[in-house]
Amino acid sequence: MSLIVLTFHRDPVTDAYIDDPYPEEPGRDLAGFEVWRTNVWGAEAAMRRGASFLPTLAKGDLYVEHEELDAFEAECQLLLRDIEGFAAEIQEDGAAIRHRLENFLWSINHARQGNGGVYIG
Repeated sequence: MSLIVLTFHRDPVTDAYIDDPYPEEPGRDLAGFEVWRTNVWGAEAAMRRGASFLPTLAKGDLYVEHEELDAFEAECQLLLRDIEGFAAEIQEDGAAIRHRLENFLWSINHARQGNGGVYIG
């Protein structure tokens, strides 16, 4: 099973989560393999680099609300700045991790346009 990244918005009346349509660009929704919840995003190496949103995937799905998008973007950028060291430390493919982090950044930008948030799960 694989993790996906999508954007969402909230119903203005009920405040319920409403998933936005899947991105049209193939592969834009990829967020990693299911084991990446703990082996990549929840790894100590990610937390040592300042990650706080992504490590929560080790325990469940992640909903980043609109007001948290700046902080989540900063977290993704932190991991990207040391992608080679991060990938080497957790023994994963740096290009694959980079692609997923770029998907997160794309989703953040897309969510901002619609006053929405980002879901990973």
